[in-house]
Amino acid sequence: MVAYSDELGSAIEIESLSFQIFSGSRVNLGALEIYLGHTDLAELGEEFDSNYIEGTKTLVYDDSGVQLNAGAPGDWLTIELDQSFWYNGTDNLVIEINWPSGDNAIYVWGWIDDVNRSLAGAYENSTGDLSWESLLMKLNGTLSLEPVTFGAIKATLGL
Repeated sequence: MVAYSDELGSAIEIESLSFQIFSGSRVNLGALEIYLGHTDLAELGEEFDSNYIEGTKTLVYDDSGVQLNAGAPGDWLTIELDQSFWYNGTDNLVIEINWPSGDNAIYVWGWIDDVNRSLAGAYENSTGDLSWESLLMKLNGTLSLEPVTFGAIKATLGL
């Protein structure tokens, strides 16, 4: 999936990802890998690795025998990353989630856009099928701070 820089707002050290639950209570996965990276694309292409700016694809979560448990519909399911990822606040962000097998299901909220925001394919395939789907998720972590004067803060808050 691609998330646009104007949707993300600013630079952030991403430490976990959260997905809002629609239905389902748990899923068992043979393994789970999550990659994050930067892209200059607004629309994904069919080859997974070609969507990243070279050298930015980073494995941030890697575990075998994963069981994810969801709360009630509307709750957020959070996955704590093994390694944080510095999102620069300028480029778009690629979020790649891989798993080889599993049982049960957790459905999460999303929406349909008018461009290819997602790419789905069989585990370990280099290419996939493009889709307009985009998942509702939160990137959790530490935001980038910038030095500003009190006057700038006062003007920003409209005081």
